[in-house]
Amino acid sequence: MMYWNRRQKIFLLEQLEMFVSAGLTASQCLEIIEGAREKRKDKSGKEKVKREQGKVERGKRMHDISMIREEIESGGLLSKALFTHTGLSRTVSSIIGHGESVGELAVSLKSARDLLVQEDELVKKCLSAMLYPCIIGILAIILTIGLMRGVVPQIVPMLLSMHVELPFLTKATIWISGAIVRFGVYFVLVATFGCGTFFWVHKRFVRVRIFCQRVLYIIPLVGNIIYTYSLSLFLRSLGILCVSGVPISLAYKEVLESVSFEPLRDQVQIGDDMIRSGQPLAKTFEHRRIPGYVSSLVSAGESSGSLGDSLIRASSILDADIDNSLKKVTSLIEPLMMVGVGAIVGSIALSIMMPIYDMSKILQKVH
Repeated sequence: MMYWNRRQKIFLLEQLEMFVSAGLTASQCLEIIEGAREKRKDKSGKEKVKREQGKVERGKRMHDISMIREEIESGGLLSKALFTHTGLSRTVSSIIGHGESVGELAVSLKSARDLLVQEDELVKKCLSAMLYPCIIGILAIILTIGLMRGVVPQIVPMLLSMHVELPFLTKATIWISGAIVRFGVYFVLVATFGCGTFFWVHKRFVRVRIFCQRVLYIIPLVGNIIYTYSLSLFLRSLGILCVSGVPISLAYKEVLESVSFEPLRDQVQIGDDMIRSGQPLAKTFEHRRIPGYVSSLVSAGESSGSLGDSLIRASSILDADIDNSLKKVTSLIEPLMMVGVGAIVGSIALSIMMPIYDMSKILQKVH
């Protein structure tokens, strides 16, 4: 089990790059990092620790650093040790490995760190864009449950005492309110268990992940954002490897192994065979889902000898497209959710007012 998140990997690579640039060996760098962690552990050991899980994870990461240092001292490569013990992707470890082979480890560590930073920023953009709609959705659910559980049960006896035929909307509201009052706890338990089971199955079984990815792929707007995000990471990783001097055939194969979005993986898998047969890289990006400028930029890079820079440039343009798509999604979701909240509250209010209105008409006829 890996205890390294993306920010911790970035910080580790940043420390390694700083010490290697100062002329230290990889083993000396890790020894300094390990020693700093030991001092921090000794200092904090006198204080009360509130979160035991945090202590376990910090201890595990320190153990990983120790194992990496031991592998390097026994003749192993830093890139392979980082891949094994910190969970770096094949692409990032390949960048570091190439730097080791050509004697430019500091440059390769910086490139690997920059790749992780770009990935981290892209994830943060997506999460921040969806934060407000999620908050509105949660508030809508809480408001609906509050009305159904707290307000409607107080009014139901009065509605039933009118002895009039209740409209369908009123009957539906009374039934939903009763179900929430009687079985609300069970609904929450079932939903919690169902979500937990789904995430466990999604993490455990590859076919389930592939199925979910293919479903997301066909959803308008959302599927395009996920696809563009994966394509941007693919192009940036490939570009950094090319800039580092890795041959395009080897770089393409290494980056292909790190693609986790199955619909994109199916498309770029064909490109691996095309490159091996001697076809230009630009041909592999001639797909209806891939923007046309990607193939044009790659073709221009191949002609001018700046393929890596062209790939990174294409990735930057895709990042801008993701920003625009996120703005479209949020601008579309926000009014839809507000309309949804208004429709729910209005339906509950209407279901209460309709019987009262019918009863008032009957009383007017009597008088």
